Amino acid sequence: MADYFATTRSNYFIVKDIAAFKMWAERRQIEIFENKDHPGKTAIVGCETGWPVFDDEGDDSNLVSDLSKHLADNQVAILMEAGAEGLRNVAGLATALDSTGRVVEISLYDIYDLARKTFGPHAEITNAEW
Repeated sequence: MADYFATTRSNYFIVKDIAAFKMWAERRQIEIFENKDHPGKTAIVGCETGWPVFDDEGDDSNLVSDLSKHLADNQVAILMEAGAEGLRNVAGLATALDSTGRVVEISLYDIYDLARKTFGPHAEITNAEW
């Protein structure tokens, strides 16, 4: 079985308290990038296995809801991840969240439902995996 390797990143957004945000990100082993052209805006990057599920103490917490609490009013963070497990499968997920906790998501796997709706129930659609 091949290992899953991912590329992750976010858009730039503003947080309420940069010091608290940096401490949170460090515990989750998330890298922060500050936008030099727009001071106060930051982006985040996860690790090669995707967005981290655990913090550095092994505590399981929800990355999306935790990040939402750090966002300034009217800010929307977009988290993107694309990865593959060898040639076995390719995955991609984009999540948008705001400071109130609202979340929307779209996955590459959503294409299967869209294809069924578009091409009908008799269309032969196989999964892009083995």
